[in-house]
Amino acid sequence: MEKLKLFYSSKVEEPLCDLKRIFSYLNELKKAGISVDLFDTAEISLSELYGHYIKEAVPSSVRKRYRIAHLFGTQKRSGIFFGKEQPSLLFYAEGSNVPTDVYPHDKEGRRISIEEFLVSKLE
Repeated sequence: MEKLKLFYSSKVEEPLCDLKRIFSYLNELKKAGISVDLFDTAEISLSELYGHYIKEAVPSSVRKRYRIAHLFGTQKRSGIFFGKEQPSLLFYAEGSNVPTDVYPHDKEGRRISIEEFLVSKLE
């Protein structure tokens, strides 16, 4: 079964995406049989959250050869916005224990948002 894992913070008042729309899309995908896990990062330590960034998001971006560093952090603080100001969605293909995609990401100079990916899954 395919799986989606969303990292977001309920304490961030203005995240860099439309979380209400994302939750709506995720509910539709859940009804279609896709496993959906939500991780509210509001109470997670920065070091634990950084561990998710390094162990889950970065390897999938390296395998797919797209950029995420500038979306989730700064030059001095890698991953600082991951799952906080910038919610993150990890996609696990059927039968995979490691994420095969991370959203948002930058592919060849074009940003692919969480919403864009979810709409494509719904179609």
